[in-house]
Amino acid sequence: MGFIIGPGIQAGLVPLGAQRISGESSGIYLDMYTATGWVSASTGALCIILYLPYIFQEKYIAVKEREFIKIQERNEKLPPVKRRILREASRVSLGPTKIDTQTAEPRQLLKSYSRISVVDGGLNFNRKLEDIDDDSENGEMKAYPPIIPALTCLYNYFSFFINFVLLETILTPLAMDMWAWTAAEALQNIGLTMIGGGFLSLLVFALIGPLSKRFDERILLLVMGILPMILGRVVLFPFPGAGYPLMRVVNSTLGTTVSPVDMSLNTADFSVLSLYARSDQDFSVFSSDLTSTGCKYEWCTYIPKITVAQFLVGYALATMGYPFCVTLTASLYSKMLVGVNQGLWLGLLTTFGSLARVIGPLAVSSLYAEYGTYLIFGLITGSLVLAAILTLISFKKLKTV
Repeated sequence: MGFIIGPGIQAGLVPLGAQRISGESSGIYLDMYTATGWVSASTGALCIILYLPYIFQEKYIAVKEREFIKIQERNEKLPPVKRRILREASRVSLGPTKIDTQTAEPRQLLKSYSRISVVDGGLNFNRKLEDIDDDSENGEMKAYPPIIPALTCLYNYFSFFINFVLLETILTPLAMDMWAWTAAEALQNIGLTMIGGGFLSLLVFALIGPLSKRFDERILLLVMGILPMILGRVVLFPFPGAGYPLMRVVNSTLGTTVSPVDMSLNTADFSVLSLYARSDQDFSVFSSDLTSTGCKYEWCTYIPKITVAQFLVGYALATMGYPFCVTLTASLYSKMLVGVNQGLWLGLLTTFGSLARVIGPLAVSSLYAEYGTYLIFGLITGSLVLAAILTLISFKKLKTV
């Protein structure tokens, strides 16, 4: 839902326009750029409110889940009549009394909650909590999960988020450079495209549950997740013969911008034009325009442009693969943490995702400005190929049940 609503809000704020702020300006400005920041800040403030102790309360479910699974396994061996009687009995809700909740210690309270029945399939708990292994099947806490599969999942999570951050970071400047769109046009068009991508993601996320019940999650990760993302990046490679982006030549001396020039002729023409534009000579042969559009990087003279059709196909493929990648990676990773300190290792998974969101924008924007699209999409594609290779190496040790 965030994928859908977020870009929609951004596209809806484009009519505010962009304010030109001088060096001596002060105060708070509200335009299509800053308004999105205020919206994001307000959602963060709402998160703080929702997580206040008196609003958000933790519910302990792990013990009940484990007992419910054991009960289900035991009930499968019973005749149908007895299973029906147990289902009826399971609708009786037991738990701690009001006095217990006020006076009991946390562990005692958890024991009381563990005796609550689970509807449709469970029964009233007669076993004591002490009889249930708290940490693992043998009652011992393991220090580490299987190392190679765990590291594979951590790297994959990092790689998938880097790919997502790539799109978030360079889509708007890429559109302005490749197709000579204005800032307003790029924000609006890319915002609408991401809304479509959000709806597509929503459908894909809905399919993951049913598909994972019928197919091996590891196969789904490789075939429905990583492979489409690799294809989506390969499609975005500039192909010879597509022409070159329109160039925006900046006069660094006078601080003016020349209107877009078709640089599909050859690089030598751009070299002459660039030297001419950077000189102090009169360049009235060009129509000076401070809002001119086009690519301002020299690599645009020798790297072909990405077409709109390429972008749409690559974006759709990546959007279909991304939900499978992040969801199934987290699922497979969590199944390796039986008997392990889950708080620590799930925290590591989140840390790797957050690290990608920190490093990604800085690295991607710098490499894009300096070296262009070939290097960016080459590195990202390589990271996904490595993720596929590591997944295949760890295939047998990635638990699916």
